[in-house]
Amino acid sequence: MIWWITLAVLGLSAALAVLVVLLGTAEGWQLIAHIAVSAAAAGLMVAASKLVDIPKARYTGLFAMAAVLVGLCMLLTAIWSQSGFWGELSFGFVATAVPAAAYIQALQHQGGRRGGIVALTAATAGLASWLVASWLENRGHFYKDAEKYNEWAAELWLLAVVLAVCLIGSGIDKRHWRWLGVGAAVWAFVLAALATLSEQQHDFTGLVILSSIAIVVTHANLMLLWRLPKQLEWFRLGTIGLMVLTMGWFAYVEIYQTFWPLGGAGRICIALGICSVSASVAVVVLSRFGLRGEPVAATLEFNQITIVCPHCKRKQTVGVGQAACGECGLRFTIEVHEPRCPNCSYLLLMIRSDRCPECGTPIQTPIAGVRPAV
Repeated sequence: MIWWITLAVLGLSAALAVLVVLLGTAEGWQLIAHIAVSAAAAGLMVAASKLVDIPKARYTGLFAMAAVLVGLCMLLTAIWSQSGFWGELSFGFVATAVPAAAYIQALQHQGGRRGGIVALTAATAGLASWLVASWLENRGHFYKDAEKYNEWAAELWLLAVVLAVCLIGSGIDKRHWRWLGVGAAVWAFVLAALATLSEQQHDFTGLVILSSIAIVVTHANLMLLWRLPKQLEWFRLGTIGLMVLTMGWFAYVEIYQTFWPLGGAGRICIALGICSVSASVAVVVLSRFGLRGEPVAATLEFNQITIVCPHCKRKQTVGVGQAACGECGLRFTIEVHEPRCPNCSYLLLMIRSDRCPECGTPIQTPIAGVRPAV
């Protein structure tokens, strides 16, 4: 059904473009923009449709396809109407829809539900604030009224990103220090929102300190999500420590230095920031390119198994599959399967937890065998 809707929208947009051209009211940039936007939308639809075929990303793909359709309609309206309101509306929608797709993907995992819900709520509120600002600007209202809502939209967007990352893993691990980052982010947003509402200067010192704490906690939680072998654990901890140093130095420079970023202290802060970002990217690369550790080999082969015949009680070694007792001839079928997470297929051999260590999905384990009493 969604493909028919996509084709219908593309067909209607093409018909509109042809009509405008025939009437002689089109400009060259509008034609180029129409073709570019339509081509980009078609490519994004193909990419999003592939996500629909993946069980763990189906809802994300559906949301992305719907967002592409809505965004296409908004952009084409902005192009042909040359309306500033529709242009701003399109920008706000796209800026919100891109991270919203990530939030919806997080909702489908046990450890990301809280963060996804909170982030979607904040992102929706930010989009609403952006719409109000655009409406005020296009109705000729005082500039400061529109600017106030624009600031709220930006603050809510940043709050949504920080909370989404900070809350990943909440409920399935014991990183309770994440709530320090959540509290700092919310408090910083409240200070900024109140200052915007009262049209007064921000509590600069408090805002810098709270923002630095929120960024440090968010970064630490993000770094701990990536799996690294034990021999590289020092690199992860060093990256987290480097970010702590960077944000601490940033807070110092912002509060006490007046020649930022031209002074020597400002240059040191920029250098630290470059090193922190580079190290963080290196953690992701090391995790994604085959250096993650597994508790045991990914695939094990079982050819034989030692059992006790339930009829004659003889202990013996038999092959996997169709087999028979060598004493009494009792026939039986033996199947051996690796325990894997039903959600992410992570190998669960030697795992004693009731949740998958990879994605946090609850594990329903069968009753384990016990040694009979002698």
